[in-house]
Amino acid sequence: MPAPLTVHHHGDPAHPPLVLLHGLTDAGTVWPDAVRRWQDDWHIIAPDLRGHGSSPRFTADEVERVCETWFDDVVALLDDVTDGGRAPAVVVGHSLGGYLTLRAAIARPDLVRAIVMEDPAGSMPVEHVQAFQVGQGEFINKFDTPEKAAAEICRMSHETPWLNEEILVWAACKPLVDRRVLEHLALADVDIDSSDGLPQVPALLVLPEGRTLIPRYENFPRDRVQIEHIPHVGHCIRRDDREAYHCVVDPFLQAHHGDGA
Repeated sequence: MPAPLTVHHHGDPAHPPLVLLHGLTDAGTVWPDAVRRWQDDWHIIAPDLRGHGSSPRFTADEVERVCETWFDDVVALLDDVTDGGRAPAVVVGHSLGGYLTLRAAIARPDLVRAIVMEDPAGSMPVEHVQAFQVGQGEFINKFDTPEKAAAEICRMSHETPWLNEEILVWAACKPLVDRRVLEHLALADVDIDSSDGLPQVPALLVLPEGRTLIPRYENFPRDRVQIEHIPHVGHCIRRDDREAYHCVVDPFLQAHHGDGA
């Protein structure tokens, strides 16, 4: 059995489960503003994905199948927190977390009540992978000493509208990433052009205005997926414009709150 993940819990365990899946190089600690807004109504479950935060590192076998290991971890977590699907969870995912959210909803709709995908990641052409890996490695290197991390925190505080608490937890995650993830990262394709590649549960897709993605998640049929574009934001929509994000996400969550039964 794989070593269990570190999981951060907030709110009343008697409330319906809300699972938060973070992006690449982040951790389950990067949601302070969202947790504050949601914890009165939900039991929030925010894991550190394997190789992130204080969760276990990848074994030699697991690192050869990074994406599938993450997927297996997410399904196992959902099975646990929903009591085998007796109380399905709402799942919110950002970037890599959004990709895993979609895959989990497609593969195991019995465990999922509804999903929110914030600018979800997707597979990329082979010729782009190496440049992405190098770029991510250089990015993480900016946090490998306290002095470098302090400079990045200062830069973000001047260049972004992020809350200071969000910047601090974001920065704290970077030195904790298992760098072998980048060497083996390859996201499996999700065929969104077939019925098998569509979520069978209510879904909200939140994208930056004008975003072009691979695959083009914008092509989801509107009768199956609610799609909202947010202007003047980058990839981290929630952190770039908190009020615009919550204006579209919070009503969706409330509509699918359920009673946990």
